Amino acid sequence: MRNWVKSELMELQALIEAISRKEGVEAARTNAIKKIKDRKETIDKMNQGKFTFKGMFKNQGEKATEVQSMLNQIAELERDVKNYEIIRNYLIIYLAEVAIPAFKDQKFSNYLTAMHGFCSQEVNNAKHHSACWSDFLDVIVHVQSQQPKK
Repeated sequence: MRNWVKSELMELQALIEAISRKEGVEAARTNAIKKIKDRKETIDKMNQGKFTFKGMFKNQGEKATEVQSMLNQIAELERDVKNYEIIRNYLIIYLAEVAIPAFKDQKFSNYLTAMHGFCSQEVNNAKHHSACWSDFLDVIVHVQSQQPKK
């Protein structure tokens, strides 16, 4: 029984972990989108000559290099966002089409097996219970037949 409970908990934990991974991918995607927005705002400020911490002690050439570096980072982050979307979609499809239905089917099968065993035991117990009372009734009838009539 203890191993069964441990096994069930491990399966449930694995399913929860898979769902949380999907949420982690979504969080990484959201974080990448935020970084893209922040870098674009910084680039706009640097191009307009406004104060930024990245451009504080840099000359025009260094600022241009920094802008180019941030543009490369933005391009990479945009690819990451697309990849996160693909991974998230795969995870959603996998969870909805494979993992959760398989988990439900396995749990339902385990439930049916347990209920079958329980019902069989109860029927067997009822047979023994009935036989016991039937034997007891036979003993009473036998004792009554041995009693002298009044």
